[in-house]
Amino acid sequence: MSEANQIGIIVTLVLLVSTAGCTYPEATENSLEFSGTIERSAGQFNMDGDVHVDGTNDRDVEDIAIVLYDDTQSELKRVPVDLISSNPDGSYPSRQSVNITTDKQPEFVLIESPDAWNAGVPSEAYQWTGDHYTTYWVENEDDRFPSD
Repeated sequence: MSEANQIGIIVTLVLLVSTAGCTYPEATENSLEFSGTIERSAGQFNMDGDVHVDGTNDRDVEDIAIVLYDDTQSELKRVPVDLISSNPDGSYPSRQSVNITTDKQPEFVLIESPDAWNAGVPSEAYQWTGDHYTTYWVENEDDRFPSD
């Protein structure tokens, strides 16, 4: 065996060992996301923007709602969102407008969709940190709230 072949085999083995167990997301994955503003001030909450499916797979998502929860994870408000599609040629819109104003102060704001979660599509969620909302991702109903 030539020295060049030996080096090639060694490099291949090093690459295989160093990447063993690594997983990489597929480029075609989708996610259910919000674009806009989320504000919480003295006595008022406002969420204004669009919910959309991000990604490259053509996918319709139904049974979507924006759900506000308090610090005990009890539901404060549920706002249904119509079906959306990431298919540009589809018969459903690619975005749905959302405008929520309430005097309730949610700790958690979730885009919930059992349809999306059952298809492996994560949805965006937000947690109040004392002065702003931070983003996290929800992949199923059982993991809607971050563990401490």
